[in-house]
Amino acid sequence: MTTSTGPALTRQDCALIHRTARQDGLAPALALLGEALPAGGTGYGPHGHAVVPADRLTAEQRDPGGDRPKLLGEVELPGGAVALLHHPGHDDRAFAGSDRGPDPEQAGRAFRYGLAWLRLGISEGLRDAALRYLADRRVGDTPLIQQQLVKAAVAESLTEQLEVRATLDELDATSLPGALLHDLHRQLTHCDRAQVQLLGAGGYLSDGPGQVAYLSELLAEAYVAPPPCEPAASPARSRSW
Repeated sequence: MTTSTGPALTRQDCALIHRTARQDGLAPALALLGEALPAGGTGYGPHGHAVVPADRLTAEQRDPGGDRPKLLGEVELPGGAVALLHHPGHDDRAFAGSDRGPDPEQAGRAFRYGLAWLRLGISEGLRDAALRYLADRRVGDTPLIQQQLVKAAVAESLTEQLEVRATLDELDATSLPGALLHDLHRQLTHCDRAQVQLLGAGGYLSDGPGQVAYLSELLAEAYVAPPPCEPAASPARSRSW
């Protein structure tokens, strides 16, 4: 097993991004992921979409015009707001905005690999929130966390997260096939949707943990293209970009 994802992103970077996502939130972890890559600029996905910390927006991104990126909106989250961007000039690039780096393709692979670590941290943070919620809710004299179906749902989510982590620990950005990476992101999305249900109605509030899970899923749709055998639906059509 290699000890680094290449010059663009180290194992130490990934560990910090993962821990920050779990403890501090999406925006701080995204900022770390951007700083870990040498290229600079904003990375756009295959359909020209990007999600960035709102406090990192450039003046150009806040004042679009011509071939500039369009600011679609900002979303407040625990840990800081994130901004949603679309750059029509980058629709056909797998990872644009990194052309100042020595190898844009390598930077793109490293970014998508680091994004998996980030989303794993978000997913684990969501599990932490669900466990706190379940421990405080009771059915009669019994905490919800002791209900058999609830325990099974928590165990299933934990198992999925451990499977994702084991794969990321074993492979790096250069050795992880694109199809497998897509499957990992899909597994995290499935896991997070199940965990949101454990939070009851509170999981669907715009300022609740469910909003964080929604933005995490949006990240995968923006940056991680499906394998060639699957239709590459644009996030602009499947989400409210």
